[in-house]
Amino acid sequence: IDGSIVNNARTRVLQAFTKATDPHVLVANPVTASHGLNLEVADTCIWVAPIHSLDIYNQACERMNRPSQRNSMRIIHLGATRLEWEIYKRLKEKDFAQQSLLELYRQEIEL
Repeated sequence: IDGSIVNNARTRVLQAFTKATDPHVLVANPVTASHGLNLEVADTCIWVAPIHSLDIYNQACERMNRPSQRNSMRIIHLGATRLEWEIYKRLKEKDFAQQSLLELYRQEIEL
């Protein structure tokens, strides 16, 4: 799921995902999965890029965690650079204040 998928196609993809027996893996950018979705049939979410919003990241991670969830849940992060991995680390540690983010980019520029 990415931003280029129009609403009707997105609805069809998500309906097929919730009805399929396997796999229960969602590959997406956290922004596309953060609101309006119940993904309790998922057992794995693969985030393909870090984002700069702790609120949206947390919302996306909780889309699987519903009262009807029966699977063990796993979140996998894909990253390509040291900076992306550091952003993921700070998101997971909930240390994502604006100053923290700016410091990451300052360090990257100085390398």
